[in-house]
Amino acid sequence: MKDWKLRERPHGYVVVNGSGAVVSPGFGTRRDALAWCERRAQARPPKRRPCLGCGKAFDSDGAHNRLCPACGTGRVRPSRAVLT
Repeated sequence: MKDWKLRERPHGYVVVNGSGAVVSPGFGTRRDALAWCERRAQARPPKRRPCLGCGKAFDSDGAHNRLCPACGTGRVRPSRAVLT
């Protein structure tokens, strides 16, 4: 289920990513939210892409995800070769 988590809201559930941003519509039940996660995970498998920070290949979740986990958290300094 990627790095998604369910968050309970007053009128149901939403799915949030690792940063806490809502990535789904609202659902009335936990079961519906889990089913949405399963459909999304099957619909778009990760694609190997080069990181825009360090150049190493990683499993990208989509167009919004172009930094590997290390560069995305700031633990690795980007390579000059990749930036120029």
